[in-house]
Amino acid sequence: GFDWPSDYWFPNPAIVPSPALPSSGWAGGIAADSAGLNIWVVDIINQGVRTINNTTGVWSALLKPATLGKPTGLACDSFASTIWLADETNKCLFSYSPLNTTWAGPFTPPGSAGRFQQVACDTTGTNVWVADYDNNCVRHFNGATNTWDATLYTDGTISQPTGVAVYGSMANGWVYVMDGQNLYYYNIAAGTWARQVLPGKLSGDGSQSLAVDPTGSVLWANPVFGSLYYWTLPGGGGVPINPTEYWIPW
Repeated sequence: GFDWPSDYWFPNPAIVPSPALPSSGWAGGIAADSAGLNIWVVDIINQGVRTINNTTGVWSALLKPATLGKPTGLACDSFASTIWLADETNKCLFSYSPLNTTWAGPFTPPGSAGRFQQVACDTTGTNVWVADYDNNCVRHFNGATNTWDATLYTDGTISQPTGVAVYGSMANGWVYVMDGQNLYYYNIAAGTWARQVLPGKLSGDGSQSLAVDPTGSVLWANPVFGSLYYWTLPGGGGVPINPTEYWIPW
C-alpha cells in the first residue's frame, strides 16, 4: 500500500529507492505527511512500523503495539499527527501518536470482520476507511469518537478489495476502492457508487494499492507489470479518465 504525500513528482516522476529496511524487513503499507518529509512504512517481517526521514534517510527503531499480529495497511493525516495501522490477523485498527509516542487500540469492528488490507484517511485523520478483503467491502471508522459504522460500504459487486483511498471530507468527498478488476468510487454525501473497469491488461492483473493526489487524481500500483498508473479526475473527485502508465525502473 502507499499514500500520496504531494504531487511534487508528477508528471515526470523520478523513482528513487530509499535505504533498505533494517533487520531484513519487508515493506508493506506506506504513508507520508503532506510535505513528504516523514514517511511511515509497515515492516511485515518484523511485525511493526518504521519511519524514515526523507532528508536524512535514517530509519527509526521498530514501533508496534503489544498485541499486534500481522500489520498491513497504514495511513496518516496531513501532519502525520495520527498514524492508523491495520492488523490483518486480529482484524482491527490501532492508532499511534508520534508526539506522545503512544499507541491506542485495538479498535475492533462489530460483527464478523474480515482481513483488513489498505487503510486511508482524510486530511483531518479522523475519518478512516479500511478495505475488508473477506467481506467484500470497505469500512468506516470515526477516529474522533473511536467508533465503527455498522454499515458495510459496497455496491454489491466489489470482490476482495485490497486498495482504498480518500479524497475530500465526509461532507463532499469520495472513497476509491480497488479489487483487482475494477476501480470503484463512492460519493460519500450522496451515498452512491459507480465503477470503472480497468483498461486492457490491467483487469485481473493484481493491481492493488491506491492513493489520491491533492487534485483528486488516482494513482495505483501494479505489482505484476512493475508500474504505476495515474488516472486524472475532472474537477477533483468523480469519474476517472485518461489512464497513464509510468514504469518503475527495477
